[in-house]
Amino acid sequence: MAMGTQEIKDALYEELKEDIIEMAKSKYANFFVQKLLRYGSKDQKNAVMKAMMGNTSRLMKHKTAGVVVELAYNDYANADQRNSMLQEFLGPEYRLFKEPEVRTVAELIAKHPEKKAEMVKNLKANVETLITKGCYNHSLVHTVIHNYLSVAEGKAGLR
Repeated sequence: MAMGTQEIKDALYEELKEDIIEMAKSKYANFFVQKLLRYGSKDQKNAVMKAMMGNTSRLMKHKTAGVVVELAYNDYANADQRNSMLQEFLGPEYRLFKEPEVRTVAELIAKHPEKKAEMVKNLKANVETLITKGCYNHSLVHTVIHNYLSVAEGKAGLR
């Protein structure tokens, strides 16, 4: 991908674009997805980001795929995409329906106080899973943990 011509890059991408998520989980194929993010065209990078949307929380729980998501989150995602990736940890509703104008979990809870218990419960479950699996070396996970601690009450919270 780094040294090939654009025609070769396009041909590889066209052949494998349907399997981006599965490749991100693969021990060796994840490198292809990383190369797409680094050296692919703008459309290819956007397609990889779009494929990850709705799957971010699940992919972060996978040791190999977490590296790919982290690269996308840190180096290629814009602010709205980062926000969308974070919101996916709040539950199944937010995998499909994002709120781009809200930046933090605290702001989202202030906007929808009736959903606080459900959001905190889902966030806690995701944080516990990430820590149990040892997937806590990524900045996206740190952001998720920070947001959880900022809204959690009792011994779990920052207060």
